[in-house]
Amino acid sequence: MKIHCLYRDFFLFLKMMNLDKERWRSFKRLYYEKNRYFLSRVWIEYQDFSVKDIRNFVLSIKKKNYENIENLLKVYDIEENTKEIILRCKNLLHYPDICNIYLFIGFESPATFILRYRKTPVICVALERALERALERALGRGIVQFASFRLFPVLLSHRFCHYTQRIRKGESDGTVLGSLIREGLAVYFARQAYPDYDDPVYSFLSKDAYSYLEEHFEEVYEKALRGGNDFDVFSFGADNSCHAASYIGYRILSDYIRNTGEERVEKLIESENLIRETAGVLLH
Repeated sequence: MKIHCLYRDFFLFLKMMNLDKERWRSFKRLYYEKNRYFLSRVWIEYQDFSVKDIRNFVLSIKKKNYENIENLLKVYDIEENTKEIILRCKNLLHYPDICNIYLFIGFESPATFILRYRKTPVICVALERALERALERALGRGIVQFASFRLFPVLLSHRFCHYTQRIRKGESDGTVLGSLIREGLAVYFARQAYPDYDDPVYSFLSKDAYSYLEEHFEEVYEKALRGGNDFDVFSFGADNSCHAASYIGYRILSDYIRNTGEERVEKLIESENLIRETAGVLLH
């Protein structure tokens, strides 16, 4: 395991931002150039930003927007906690190579994601987005009023499962059902690793969204399958804020476990094709 703490360079830039006459030059010198290969891979290749886009983000930075997370990182040892989370995950689900985790500050990057970097998949965590996402989904609020890393273990263990799926099984087959099953496996794994959270947390849902999906499950699931590859199972509901994939996937997996008795995560990952074949039959 190797943890790359790129965020430290960002906060050094933030500290120097008002001292340097040219903000863009300071950003490049203190953050971008020092981590150029990774950040270029994320922003330019993965997120399709231009250098002009990145520059505009930098020029719009306000220090106050990062004060909260900077203060939290002073009391929450993100590197040590990341290490502990990954070690706990490894005890439950062995991965066959060195796991690289990049902790960084991104511009509109996903909270966590898997990126192919230097010929191997790596786990990426945009810390400010990971923090916001946990709060918005778990508490059902559009505006962050207070912040905490309390839900970070669920978020990272979920992503670790996806990382292991990628290493062992390759890319998803691109179908909705395949994506749902992989999401369900990640939810199941996070529940095994950290079992003391409320049910909606594992699917990154507010309580209202979770209740909505419980009530309309068959409708949402059938619509997802009819939609083929184009149906966005991550956005559903009257206000387009109900992220349904993790919930539906977990229901599929739960039915499979109940009918087969297989509870071992490693075996479930290897049984992905079988779960896909039986998904439509097992759901009711």
